[in-house]
Amino acid sequence: MVRFFRVIDTYAVPAILVSTYLVLIATSAGQLYRWRLSGLTPFAEAHWPQLAAEIPKDLLALGDGRYALSFRRTAPWLLDSEGNILRRLAIDDGAP
Repeated sequence: MVRFFRVIDTYAVPAILVSTYLVLIATSAGQLYRWRLSGLTPFAEAHWPQLAAEIPKDLLALGDGRYALSFRRTAPWLLDSEGNILRRLAIDDGAP
């Protein structure tokens, strides 16, 4: 099941994803955090400098464990369950 939640844009937390066992939080500073029952931990930390420049907008959990991350000005990324970039979508993929 795909679950998608979008928070009204704020300065501090532009996007949040909530599912049964997981919460992903994207900050306007380009940081992603994952909260599980074990607590809050950094997520995709290696990409925080790029994320800070792009400003995440929406998060989408895909049924196969991947995540889609959209931005205000650039095409979405696909991330694996550990936060590694699998693909950056482009115009050829139908992304705006």
